Amino acid sequence: MKAIWIESSKEDLIKAKKKFDIGDFKTVCLLSRKSACKSLISVIYNETKTKERKLEDVFKIFTEKTGKGEDIEEMVDFLSRYTLEEDITSPLLAAHWNGLPTKEEAEKALKYAEKILNYVEELDG
Repeated sequence: MKAIWIESSKEDLIKAKKKFDIGDFKTVCLLSRKSACKSLISVIYNETKTKERKLEDVFKIFTEKTGKGEDIEEMVDFLSRYTLEEDITSPLLAAHWNGLPTKEEAEKALKYAEKILNYVEELDG
């Protein structure tokens, strides 16, 4: 099951990179968060069968089950900001996001999602 979650995480990163190329930074950040979440789920799913999808909640389960994750906590915190609960055109959500993500934030989100994926892949090896 881990391989399926990892593959799905990689697919989200590929999509995020394509969105970055066309300047859709909001979607880059959302897909990066989704990718990071799937990476973490890949480690804990067989044991927990969690249906949780919020990155911060999945990370909490991950750290409880593995005793690892201190070195990626800052990245998880950054990516957890990008949660789409309703349409981004909502003034409330835009205020929560403090505006739309910048190019720099999208680059950082991509970088962090890739680092989390690599971190998870290296746990076995």
